[in-house]
Amino acid sequence: MLANHVDESTKITTGVGNHQMLAAQYLSMQCPKSFMTSGSFGTMGFSLPTAIGVHYANPHSGVIAIDGDGSLRMNLGELHTIASLNLPIKILMLNNRSDGMVQNLQDAAYEGVRTGTQRPKDVNFAEIARSFGFSYAERVSNRNDLNVKMEAFIDAEGPCFLEACTDREEVLYPKVPAGGSYKDMILGPYIKST
Repeated sequence: MLANHVDESTKITTGVGNHQMLAAQYLSMQCPKSFMTSGSFGTMGFSLPTAIGVHYANPHSGVIAIDGDGSLRMNLGELHTIASLNLPIKILMLNNRSDGMVQNLQDAAYEGVRTGTQRPKDVNFAEIARSFGFSYAERVSNRNDLNVKMEAFIDAEGPCFLEACTDREEVLYPKVPAGGSYKDMILGPYIKST
C-alpha cells in the first residue's frame, strides 16, 4: 500500500527487523540514494536519527521512516525531537509486539525455543507520538481500516505517525541460519531459487 505513494522525491529510512525486509522487498525506489538502511549490520534504532539527517540533507523531499516496535523503542528521544522541531517526517511503524526477525531466527535455529523476543504488554505507540505533539498519530489494528488511515497519513502535514499492528507469528524470508552463509539461505515458500 505504501509503495503506491513512493515517488522520485521520496526518501525511505528503515530500522532493522522484519519491517526492513518488507520495505526492501516491496518498495520500488525510483532514484539512487533514496533507501537508507543499515543493511545487514543489525543496527536497530537506525531509522529515526537517519530520517532526521535525511530531512536536513534533502529538505524538499518527503521522508518516510519505516520502523518496528523493537527498533522504535530505542529511539523515543528522536521521536520527541521530530515532534519538538515540527519536522515533516512520516513514521510508519509495524508493531508485532516482538523482535520479529530475532524470533524468526530463533525458530529456525532452536526449533521454536524463544528467549526475550516477545513483549507481553501491548504499548500504543500512536498515543506516545500524539503526546509528543505529532500532528497525525493513529493506530490501525483492523486491516479493513488500513487503506483509509494510510491515505490520511500520506496526506497529513507535519510530523506524522501511523502504527500498524501486525501478526507476531508472521515469518519473513529469506533467512540465513545462525552460523550459516548465504549459500545456506532458507528461501521459504514464495521465493524461487535461481
